[in-house]
Amino acid sequence: MESLITLRTIISFFHYVPYELRKCYIFRTFVITENDRTLPHWIRLGKWSSKIRVDSTLIPAAAIQAKSGSYRCEQPLNPLDLGAGQTLQLYNRVVMPPTSLVSQSQLTGDYWQINCGALRDADPYLPQTLNLPQGCSYGAEVLHHVS
Repeated sequence: MESLITLRTIISFFHYVPYELRKCYIFRTFVITENDRTLPHWIRLGKWSSKIRVDSTLIPAAAIQAKSGSYRCEQPLNPLDLGAGQTLQLYNRVVMPPTSLVSQSQLTGDYWQINCGALRDADPYLPQTLNLPQGCSYGAEVLHHVS
């Protein structure tokens, strides 16, 4: 079974552009791995390669169940990153150029249901139960060389 790492990243660089992440904003992303990974404590992210601190928490495999069917995902998703087996039914659109995101989505397909109850001591903003779509990938799965 895959393990899931949740990252809570803190923005440590200030941008003056109104639609960018700002200093001390916290956002959460999820990294799905087959093996436990050591993640860097600092990464560069975004258009200006801002430096951000990464705090990570491992979610044990026992807290993750693979399921299939209709489910609700509260987390923001890029619809372009959803796998072929996912059907987006209902959603709230989050306009965030260059690509709009969807949140509070109703989807159909394979997903992970994660019991976050034991992790709420470390991160009280985690929901009790979390549903994440399976088969997501960032950008194109196959990159073609153009000569």
